Amino acid sequence: MSFHDILTLKRIEDILEKYYNSGKFVKTIDSLLPHFPTPFDMFSVISDFFEKNGYDKISLSQNTLYEILSDFIADKKLPANLRDCLKFDYFYYGKANNSPSWYNSKNNFFTKRFDIIETHRADIFSRFGTLPAKEIVKQVIFEEFHFDILNDFKQKNQIIIFFKNGGFETMDLTPKDYIVKSIDGEYAVLKNTEDGNELFIAMALLPPGTDVGITLHYENLEYTII
Repeated sequence: MSFHDILTLKRIEDILEKYYNSGKFVKTIDSLLPHFPTPFDMFSVISDFFEKNGYDKISLSQNTLYEILSDFIADKKLPANLRDCLKFDYFYYGKANNSPSWYNSKNNFFTKRFDIIETHRADIFSRFGTLPAKEIVKQVIFEEFHFDILNDFKQKNQIIIFFKNGGFETMDLTPKDYIVKSIDGEYAVLKNTEDGNELFIAMALLPPGTDVGITLHYENLEYTII
């Protein structure tokens, strides 16, 4: 084996350590693998990308490693859903607290966080009991994703809520229609017209004029009467 071959293997070993053995890029690496003939080929190509850009000669933070892999995905024109995988890893395994600059997150629902919490106290946020919403928001991170990376990888707008003490929940942002099944004081029960699932929701989150039997359209976290 030549000296050049030894150096090449050392570079690949370094990439393996950074992106596989670290356990911080699980979803991304698993999803990248099918795009290369073998795992060795994949890590070799990433190693070449590092060498080409001089990353192999400098110390890199964990956040920078995520950014570099995002650039790699774009450079190789790989599917856009891989960047959603990377974003998932960034929060779930990387324990990040802020949206990554390399993703260009819009966070259109930022001002609706309190409404989301109050709407889903009985399911998504049940672990917090009666803790005020202003305290719950300090313990969770809301991030929008554009692909269903946890299932079939097809395009699908959803919010993934990451809990800082571990775990996550998903919220589907796909437009839906509901029929108001019942109203009891300050709360209503909505029935999904497609799958029949029911949602318990505060009347304060529904539009004026909402009454039993009315059909509501849900889109972008808002309800309108149709």
